Amino acid sequence: MKDVYEPLERYKNYFKQEFKKNTQAVFDHLCGLASVDTEANRALCAKIYKLQEEESDSRNKGDRFLYASIGCFLIGALFLFFYFSEYCPPEWKMYSPTLSVGLTAVLVCLIIYFIYKWKDWSKRADRVREKMQVKIDEAYQQMSSLNALFGEDIPMKLIRKTVPKLEFDPFFTRGRLSELVNDFGFRDLSGELISLLSAKSGTINGNPFVIARFKYMKMGTKVYEGYRTITWTEYSYGPDGKRCPVTRSERLTATVSKPYPYYTEATFVIYGNDAAPNLKFERNPSNLLSGFMHKRKQNRKRKELKEFSQNLNDEYNYTMMGNEEFEMLFETKYRNDETEYRLLFTPLAQEQMLKLIKDETDSFGDKFVFMKDKKINYVSADQLEAISLDVGQLDFADYDFERCREKFLSINESIFKTLYFAMAPILSIPLYQQHRTQKTIYGSDDSRSSSWEWECLLNGVDEESVRRLKHVGCVTDHIVKAKKKKDVSDGMTEIEAVSCGFAGADRCDTVRVWGSDGNMHRVDVPWVEYSPVTQSSQLMVEDLKMETSEEDEFLPFRQTHACRLHF
Repeated sequence: MKDVYEPLERYKNYFKQEFKKNTQAVFDHLCGLASVDTEANRALCAKIYKLQEEESDSRNKGDRFLYASIGCFLIGALFLFFYFSEYCPPEWKMYSPTLSVGLTAVLVCLIIYFIYKWKDWSKRADRVREKMQVKIDEAYQQMSSLNALFGEDIPMKLIRKTVPKLEFDPFFTRGRLSELVNDFGFRDLSGELISLLSAKSGTINGNPFVIARFKYMKMGTKVYEGYRTITWTEYSYGPDGKRCPVTRSERLTATVSKPYPYYTEATFVIYGNDAAPNLKFERNPSNLLSGFMHKRKQNRKRKELKEFSQNLNDEYNYTMMGNEEFEMLFETKYRNDETEYRLLFTPLAQEQMLKLIKDETDSFGDKFVFMKDKKINYVSADQLEAISLDVGQLDFADYDFERCREKFLSINESIFKTLYFAMAPILSIPLYQQHRTQKTIYGSDDSRSSSWEWECLLNGVDEESVRRLKHVGCVTDHIVKAKKKKDVSDGMTEIEAVSCGFAGADRCDTVRVWGSDGNMHRVDVPWVEYSPVTQSSQLMVEDLKMETSEEDEFLPFRQTHACRLHF
């Protein structure tokens, strides 16, 4: 398999169709292993959908009957009221009490009848629903053997099969994490309020990468509001010329800004490579390709960069390259090493990066962030936030074979497209694929589960376990950190899980506000003071063997995670 130097063309002309073909082949393969009777399932699902229509029809008929009855009742009641008020013969008025009682009784009987008929239609729908649920359970039983084969590793195996240069690990090992930190200078996150939610690691020609979703806390501010209603008396002259009092009121509003913890998720591709080891830059979306005045914005940006390039006092020594379009759309004027930058972004790299940025159909277009911090590269985009990195049986499983096939194809294709174009800016740089690391030769030493893998598990526990991990006084979300205490035995590790959150205490500030009565008023504004709280828990982690069939790589792992928590 050749290196992918033209990621956009390769996706359009080969990878897109190849992945679709591979996905269909794997689904058919799993179906063969599961031996699902598709014809029986199709016939059963036809009965289910017929019952669904029958249920919906019954409920709709009941609702239509109820609404029509209420309408007729209201029209009839209004007609009778109007008739007895305007046209009732005088000789009937002596019987009005009796008539009122009789009509009320008739109306009550009609209401009871309407409700009875509506409940009858609802009961019919419920009976149909019960029949339908029995058949759904039967259909799930037909599909159980196939649904059991959907492992969360399937999307990554399909990507590896389609693009062999993207090699995924079964799980995030200590060796992979140590490689990123020690060999490539990835910043250790153990002391920061950042926790890993999910991660997929691997290599591109031996160079490590991680697609990681983090949860982090950032302290910001929140505006609290307080209210007070005031009243006062004013005097005015009425139509008769006399002076009279008028009571007026006003609702006063006061605000205060106080610290508030915000929890956010972010997804990054983290890629380590020794090429251009001192280079730092940051590229953000240019916003120069959209809008009514985009040509004018481009011309303004070109002029700005030219002037910046001619600035002799520029500490970065920025020099604009010959490809001005690349400089505008992939703006990195604060790069720190001009020589390494030009070594990295060859004419071919510039050309391919521009194609990615200008594409509006398949790739992320202009909407990605690309940062380089020496040997570590970061790529992020909103599209990465929209997909789940951990899919499995619950995502693919269905009682309808045809719908299951559609979900399997669409979910996998969506994951492949998103992850591929998240890697595409890296694949656009030939030097990144030509460069090899020592780990390519010697491999990784430690294949045990890492602290990042533990954090993924801790962030996925049930509510009862969350309550055990969090501080009893914590009223916010929390960040959970995992740290190794010691290796107890082969496959068992004692860890410390630290939950960091905030306790809340009610406070109140008094703010003076001018009222329309011309006086200053005190308005109470309640707010919450947040103070950090932590709780440490000692847990055991058991490493599990991630075994798959030697004869069939697409059979799922026996375990969905590399390790298991023991509280």
